[in-house]
Parts: sequence; C-alpha cells; structure tokens
Amino acid sequence: NGISHGKKLAQVGCKVFIVGGEVKATTDAIIGLAAAKKLQKYNFSKAFIGTNGVSEKQGFTTPDTEEAMLKAVAIERSFVTYVLCDHTKFGKVSAVSFSPVAAACIVCDKCDDEQLKSKTVVKEVTA
Repeated sequence: NGISHGKKLAQVGCKVFIVGGEVKATTDAIIGLAAAKKLQKYNFSKAFIGTNGVSEKQGFTTPDTEEAMLKAVAIERSFVTYVLCDHTKFGKVSAVSFSPVAAACIVCDKCDDEQLKSKTVVKEVTA
C-alpha cells in the first residue's frame, strides 16, 4: 500500500499492483475501507508489514485505524507474514492493534525478549 515502495520496486523490474483508496499524506500509504475491500480479493504468498509497536499482550500496533485495517487484511490474506521493525518497537504500544504476535514472523535488528521469542519466529538481521 506504499506508493513510494511500489515505485522503487517497479524501477528494479518488479511487477507492482497498487490498490485504490485514500492516500495518507504523511506516509504516501494507501489506506481506508475502499483499499481494504480491494485487497481482500488477493492472496499473497508473503506479506511484509511495518509496525509502530510490538507487545506480547497487545500484539502489533499502529496509531492509525485506517492503516491498521489494511495491515490486518494483508496478514489475513497472506500465507506467511513478516513484520519488520527495529528493537525500539519492542514493548511499545500504539493506539490500534492489527494482529497478535503469533500471526507473523518478526524481522528485526535485535530482540532480547525471550518471552516474545517463545510466541513466534524472530529473525535478527544486520545491515
């Protein structure tokens, strides 16, 4: 749902589809009910989703309800979901939960939370 991400992927030769909906000016993301409904027609082998917070109790969170809706649909329609974050997101909670942690693999720079690691796959990567 990211316009700038779609453009970069197209520039390197990927086939890119962008769903219609409202454009969030601060992030160039396509959000909202119209986009979520269109996204429900697709099935994905993999989804890569960003998050503002990761908590064992509240799951993956974001401050925007419209963006949370789209993220939840993408996770639901995906065979495997990867949530991308850095270590500063662990223990943080934003206003809207879009998925429990067990529904996705976490890709991050580092994770010291052994309790969280027992709930899902955590892949630590370096640049």
